[in-house]
Amino acid sequence: MLLTSQIDYCVSLTCGDGQMTVALQKANYPYLNASRLHLSDPSCRATESATHIFLKTSLDSCWTIRLETGTWLTFNNKVKRGSEPIGNIKRDHNFGMNFNCSYRRKEFLSLSFTPQGVIRPSLKDMSLTL
Repeated sequence: MLLTSQIDYCVSLTCGDGQMTVALQKANYPYLNASRLHLSDPSCRATESATHIFLKTSLDSCWTIRLETGTWLTFNNKVKRGSEPIGNIKRDHNFGMNFNCSYRRKEFLSLSFTPQGVIRPSLKDMSLTL
């Protein structure tokens, strides 16, 4: 199962078997330096080509959070920009891009991953209509 969706004209998200990949078009993000970008886990760094910046993770790494309902498994992570040292000053940038991949539970059985944590919605966050 491989699904690529265009989030907007310059960002794409690929949800594959056991992994997620975000691709940012460099031309539309000239202020982003691939060497400063990472996922929620700062050790999960970006890579780049001549035209794109890529951030890739398996569904059970890089501090990916799994949310589950009766029908869906949703995996969430975030692209972040690390601080930038300028002389003795460390400049923090307020850049973040959340992304997620959702899989139907029945279709997900063929994927393999080791969950590192589960967040289950509480009853107060759910609505029930009869």
